[in-house]
Amino acid sequence: MNMRFVGILTLAFSILITSCGTLFTGTSSTFLISSEPDKAKVYVNGMYSGQTPTSMILKKDKDYNIVLKKDGYEDASAIVSRSFNLVSILNLLSPLCWLVDVVTGGVWKFDQEGVTVQMDPIKNKSGSIQIDSSLKMTTLKNGKTAIYQ
Repeated sequence: MNMRFVGILTLAFSILITSCGTLFTGTSSTFLISSEPDKAKVYVNGMYSGQTPTSMILKKDKDYNIVLKKDGYEDASAIVSRSFNLVSILNLLSPLCWLVDVVTGGVWKFDQEGVTVQMDPIKNKSGSIQIDSSLKMTTLKNGKTAIYQ
């Protein structure tokens, strides 16, 4: 009877610690994306995902390429990379736990919680910078800056 209790207790404990990365840190994370200026279109791995500032839930099983687009500005990009989740070391003696964490993404964590991207204005051939769709800025020969339509 006592050995049976120990066996049940051991099984219950094994189930409780299964997939430590998955249980303790999850398989996805809320990620914040902002830009300067704001209201840039956000594309995550090529798919439109909204405008800045925004937050989205990203699964931890892969890296992401974020591209921001806004009229009058150069496209800007950022990489959301992941690294090994040290919590997964708690799976040390259980190949099943490792397998669950690897398949679900629990073995990974994102290196940051969000990104803020500084977007650069488009410079046209004359050296002027396009401020918005109707205004332009240029540097005059005397060193002063002029804004015009």
